[in-house]
Amino acid sequence: MSVLLAVQGLGKSFRGLRAVNDVSFDIREREIVGLIGPNGAGKTTAINLISGAIRPTSGVVRFRGADVTGMPAHRLARLGLIRTFQATNVYAGKTVFENVYVGTFSSRPSGFWPSLLLTAAFRREREQTRSRIEALLEDLGLRDLADTPAADLPYGYQKMLGLATALAGKPKLIMLDEPAAGLSAEEADLISVLIGRVRDQGVSVLVVDHNMRFMAKICNRMVVLHHGMELTSGPTADVVRDPRVLEAYLGTEHSVA
Repeated sequence: MSVLLAVQGLGKSFRGLRAVNDVSFDIREREIVGLIGPNGAGKTTAINLISGAIRPTSGVVRFRGADVTGMPAHRLARLGLIRTFQATNVYAGKTVFENVYVGTFSSRPSGFWPSLLLTAAFRREREQTRSRIEALLEDLGLRDLADTPAADLPYGYQKMLGLATALAGKPKLIMLDEPAAGLSAEEADLISVLIGRVRDQGVSVLVVDHNMRFMAKICNRMVVLHHGMELTSGPTADVVRDPRVLEAYLGTEHSVA
C-alpha cells in the first residue's frame, strides 16, 4: 500500500513552549491509524497542524506526495483531506439531508455561474449529488432520518451525522477527533463498525480518542504521544501492551485486553 500522508519532524512552539516536538509518522491507503496519549500530550495540536488550522514551527506535511504544510483546511478538503471535530458540529436548524448536502460543496465541480443560471450540467450534478447523499445515508443507517432536524437527533446520531457530512466531501483521508467521546458502549461499537466500513470503501482514517478499547478495536497501527513527543508507534497489538504506554497513558494497573 502506498503512503497517503507523511508527517516528518512536525513541531510547534507557543511562546517558547514546545507543544509538539519532532513528530513523524505516515498513513497508508486503506489504513486506520490511531493517535493516542494522555491529556496534554499534543494530540489535538498535531491534528490542527496537519489539518491547516495552525501552521507548524517546523516539519513537513505531505499528502498524496505534495507538500501541504500549513495549507488552509478548505484547500486540503478539495485535495481529499477532511477532519471532524470533537463537538458534533452540526447545523442544528437544518435536516440531516441538508447537513450532508453542505458537506458535498468541497467536492462539487460546478462554480458560481452554473449554479446561478441552473445550467443543464448543474442540474445533472445536483441530481447525482442527491443520489450520492441518499446512498451515503442508507449506508450509515440514517436514511429514515433524512428529513429530521439535526437538533432533534440523539447525541450518538449527531456523531454519525458529522461522519456522514465529512464523507460527503469524498475524502481520501478523514481525521476523526474523539468520535466516541460521550457515547455509550453500544453507540461506540456502532461508530467503530461504521469507521471500519469507511476504510473498506477505500478511505484512510486518522483517529484520536481516549476510549482505548474503541481504539484497539479499529486501529491497524497506533502512534503514542507523550509531552509532545513520539513515545512509540507500531501495530496496535504491540502498542497497547508496551509497558511505557501502560505507564504513561493507561496506568500500570490497566489493560485493554
